[in-house]
Amino acid sequence: MIVFGIISIAGIYFYLKDDLPDVTTLQDVRLQTPMQVFTADGELISQFGEKRRIPLKLEDMPPLLVEAFLAVEDTRFYEHPGIDIIGIFRAISVVASSGDFSQGASTITQQLARNFFLSREKKIVRKIKEIFLAIHIEQLLTKDQILELYLNKIELGQRSFGVGAAAQVYFGKTVHELTLDEIAIIAGLPKAPSALNPVRSASNARARRNVVLGRMLETRVIDKAAYDIAIAAPVTSRLHGAQITASAPYIAEMVRQDMVNRFGEETAYSAGLQVFTTIQSVQQAEAKHALQQNLYDYDERHGYRGPVAEVWQSTLVETDNATHKFEQENPLSAEEILAYLDKQSSIEDLRPAIITAVHEQSADAVIAGGQQVTLAWDGLKWARTFQTDERQGAAPKTAFAIVKPGQHVLLRQQNDQWRLSQVPQASSAIVALDPHDGAIRSLVGGYSFSQSQFNRVTQAKRQVGSNIK
Repeated sequence: MIVFGIISIAGIYFYLKDDLPDVTTLQDVRLQTPMQVFTADGELISQFGEKRRIPLKLEDMPPLLVEAFLAVEDTRFYEHPGIDIIGIFRAISVVASSGDFSQGASTITQQLARNFFLSREKKIVRKIKEIFLAIHIEQLLTKDQILELYLNKIELGQRSFGVGAAAQVYFGKTVHELTLDEIAIIAGLPKAPSALNPVRSASNARARRNVVLGRMLETRVIDKAAYDIAIAAPVTSRLHGAQITASAPYIAEMVRQDMVNRFGEETAYSAGLQVFTTIQSVQQAEAKHALQQNLYDYDERHGYRGPVAEVWQSTLVETDNATHKFEQENPLSAEEILAYLDKQSSIEDLRPAIITAVHEQSADAVIAGGQQVTLAWDGLKWARTFQTDERQGAAPKTAFAIVKPGQHVLLRQQNDQWRLSQVPQASSAIVALDPHDGAIRSLVGGYSFSQSQFNRVTQAKRQVGSNIK
């Protein structure tokens, strides 16, 4: 039987040999990494690419994170030759008894082979190919090289690939900032990244996290005290983008177009290009602030155009003692206000808010997130009623003439005080060039890139006199 088994395996190998991909390509792997755009002083402006990946060296990963993956995916990784005989026989017995192919038995090396060279379909031929490829990979690479490739290549949901990207996407952290319960959530994702990620389903992520923590306790990676703390932690996660540290979206779009024109989309979005511009982050921030503040000032001089919406109706009435109050029709509860605000979007530094109370020369509001704020008279008195581009109403004397409870308004902070505001109807642009070499030091192509991608610096046509001014 042993001789027959050896002959059978050899026969299968030679039958499939020509269909097996060349694993030597793993020696020069170029992981698909998004393009990053930086300021001259190294601040991240933007990131472009379909796949989110932050490649890391194995020695740059926290040992606890690595141990978590080993505990749940392949406890004998450093002992087996690429395949786990015990796991294979367990899977074979399940298939023989029930016909169920759900039992994996794949080692980390086999998973790496599948991720690079094969599909995920549960077929016997695919599994056999996976085994032969795993053995070849183990002969070609060291265990640490295999593990590093795996932890950078593995799909972990929400277009994140590798542990570095997963930490950023789900928790907005680097891998070294992750807590034990967050490490366990990430380590549990390879089984079913689309169904188990915490953004898609907190309950599924919690159940899988607890399995990982149990395996880590069982393999003595963590002690009981750490396990108890981690398993009691709530699952809190939301999608995070790249950690943008300098706001220059118009510059980022200029760079994106140039890189695509130079190298084509595939290279531009997946070759890990790092583009350093001549932008200075401090000057860029000052330029954006100057442009937006001047637009706010210009817009306020033309009057207040009213609230974004009226969530409920309020009618101003006067009592016998000349005090004012509002009759409110079906006002929302505190919970309903928060639910409404959660669906609204901020625009630049303008925050959506609901007016909850109005006093003689002030008003109370709730902004998205539940923060209670007060609008002092200095933040309200500018709001003369807009009539035309040339005319405004009389200057208001009380807050009652400006806002009512139930109104959805936009607020911004100025000099540490909240101020009633609105999206400017006008737009503008600013560009600062270094006179010595022509380098662009700051560029803002409009009030808000999210509202309009039209770059008024490079795309608008203006008269020479306007340029001089």
